[in-house]
Amino acid sequence: MEKTKSLNDKVWSEYQNGLAFQKSMKFNTKFPEYERFKQGDQWPQATERTKALPRPVFNIVKMFVTNKKSNVLNQNIKMVFSAAETGKNSTLGEEANIHLTEGANMYTDFAYSLWNELDQDELNDICVEDAATNGTGFLHYYWDNDVKGGEIAPYKGALRGETIDALNIFVSNPQEKDIQKQQWVIISSRMELAAVKAMGEK
Repeated sequence: MEKTKSLNDKVWSEYQNGLAFQKSMKFNTKFPEYERFKQGDQWPQATERTKALPRPVFNIVKMFVTNKKSNVLNQNIKMVFSAAETGKNSTLGEEANIHLTEGANMYTDFAYSLWNELDQDELNDICVEDAATNGTGFLHYYWDNDVKGGEIAPYKGALRGETIDALNIFVSNPQEKDIQKQQWVIISSRMELAAVKAMGEK
């Protein structure tokens, strides 16, 4: 019990440090401001002196974001697998080459199927929009045990993907661009109290 409490205190401390870093960089005020500017909400609050003045908006910010996004997403992305040791110089024999090529094709088909199941095009669209607006975007993939299906071959669990708001992700070293080199990553989210209690009981 004491060990769990110590771990929770450590995670909470790391989370608070992450919030402090965001505040020091003014991300917590700048990111919402960038979003408002993109949506065309570019005027400050009206005062008694300015409430009757017109508030024209020429939203070039949205145009810049849309242009950047289209430049990134203008080509279809596809994951294609190929067998490394096949071809004219292969010493494995023709039958082995056929099996290796078939296996690579099956991986390609699986990747295409998974891409559609994850709705990866939509995830890319949202992530690139975030990146063009705030300067960074995050994709998060996880295993969801609540997914069930299959009548002939029942299964439980599936890979799922989501985008993460830049203000909801915290890393051990904000200066390290490679997320795989981080010692820890914290993703904050809101949950219903009943769901949290159910997780605690489990």
